[in-house]
This record gives sequence, C-alpha cells and structure tokens, in this order.
Amino acid sequence: MQHLDDRVQDLGNTVQHLNDRVQHLDDKVQHLDDRVQDLGNTVQHLSDRVQHLDDRVQDLGNTVQHLGDRVQHLNDRVVVLEQTMATKSDLAEVRSDLAEVKTDIIRWNVGLILAVAAVMIAAVKLL
Repeated sequence: MQHLDDRVQDLGNTVQHLNDRVQHLDDKVQHLDDRVQDLGNTVQHLSDRVQHLDDRVQDLGNTVQHLGDRVQHLNDRVVVLEQTMATKSDLAEVRSDLAEVKTDIIRWNVGLILAVAAVMIAAVKLL
C-alpha cells in the first residue's frame, strides 16, 4: 500500500510539474502574442510612414515637374530676348546712324537759317 501511495504521490507531483510547465508555456504564448501585437503595430506604423514618404516623393515629383516647366518657360523667354537684343556692334551702328542724322539736321538748319536770312535781306531791300 505504501508503494501505491508513493506512486500516487509521484503522479501528483508529475501532474503538478506538468501543470507548472503548461502555465509556463501559456505565459510564453501570451508573451509571444504580445510581441506579435507589438510587431503588428510597428508594421502599421512603418506602413504609415512609407505612405507618407510616398506622398512626399509624389509632391517632390510634382514640384520638379513644375520647376521644369518654369525653366522651359524662362529658356523660351531667353531665346526671344537673345533674338531681339542689340549687340555692341548693333549699338555702334545706331550711334553712327544718329551721328549722320545729327549732321544732316545741322546742315538743314544752317541752310534754312541762311535761306531765311537771304529772304529777309531781300525783303528789306525791297522796302
């Protein structure tokens, strides 16, 4: 009978040990569940950040496109300005033409003054 009691006691101890192990495994499973939940939250956070970065990259792409359009517009304006802009030789030619016109105006004025003076002298002699 003692042997049976010892065996029952051993079985009780074994059951208690198994219950302790099951509890320990349950604790580990709970810990792993918590870690999986944390990882899920981290993945969601990273996914949100990636989406935010994608949005920023899209915004930057739009900005680059806008800047490219503005640069093209400015290049077009520079081409027009280059086509209509006077060079130093053009300005020298204009100065030369203005000097000729000035000389012509002076000649005409001198001639006109002499003609008016001659007309006045003639008019005075007739009187």
